[in-house]
Amino acid sequence: MPFIKVHKRGVISRSIDIGRFSGYGELNQALAHMFGIEGQLEERQTKGWTCLYQDDEGDFLLLGDGPWE
Repeated sequence: MPFIKVHKRGVISRSIDIGRFSGYGELNQALAHMFGIEGQLEERQTKGWTCLYQDDEGDFLLLGDGPWE
């Protein structure tokens, strides 16, 4: 299964199996639950949280900018 490391600034990193999710919405919900910020990822403009990922070239992109596959 494809595990990735996720972290929240100031919190210990954790691994998550992204293969169990069918899309970005489910992944966002799981991350929010994991880090105790339920409801705050959907309102990132007002709460200050943003989900980013680093691609193979080292660039940081917003989660959801590319296709789920």
